[in-house]
Amino acid sequence: MAQTSEGLQKGAEIRTRMAKAFGGEKAVKQLRQFNYTLVRTTYVPNSDSTITSAAVYTIDLRNRYISTSTQTPEGPVIKKIGKDGAWLIEQGQRKPLPQEEQAALERTFFYNFIPMLQDEQLQFRYVRSTIYNDRGVDIVRVTDPENPALSLDLFVDEENGQVLTSSKPGTDEGIVYPYYADELEYVPVGKGIIFPLVYKIYVRGSLTSEGLFKNVQVK
Repeated sequence: MAQTSEGLQKGAEIRTRMAKAFGGEKAVKQLRQFNYTLVRTTYVPNSDSTITSAAVYTIDLRNRYISTSTQTPEGPVIKKIGKDGAWLIEQGQRKPLPQEEQAALERTFFYNFIPMLQDEQLQFRYVRSTIYNDRGVDIVRVTDPENPALSLDLFVDEENGQVLTSSKPGTDEGIVYPYYADELEYVPVGKGIIFPLVYKIYVRGSLTSEGLFKNVQVK
């Protein structure tokens, strides 16, 4: 890995290139809300079966409030973090959202590229350059200094700044990764923002799950 000062300097340059690919610093910074439906498909190992689920996300980028709603046979299940606290609402009943589920919901702000680019406290540190799917990439490690457990390696295209894939930091200085989350179908979604609508997760070369962003709204 590059020396600390050099790594952070080059990481900042890569972050700037990445922000441009998502529509530019100005477009990213001005967003107040990011809403979408995420349809997830999981492939069952050693089977032709799949498991599909859908959740509606409403993200208040300014206040870091978030809610997600999932339809079940018993009705909608809503998890939310707002000015009045963190809550789980199901079958018309509201109760405190368990701490582990609250933490999982809060992690959305770290792993989603738009709030990631808005968060000036995050560190972007250059790891190394390599080839991914026949394209030259710079690997940059994004870390939350206040919560070092939140860390993600982004493979950023050397030419256009798009994130081609990402993974949690692996072993051997990032040479071996536990998975690859490929980002696909970058398209304009409004307010000058460009966003990848599809991701596909590969583990040891096999497709294990994928996600589709639908009904994307930016404000």
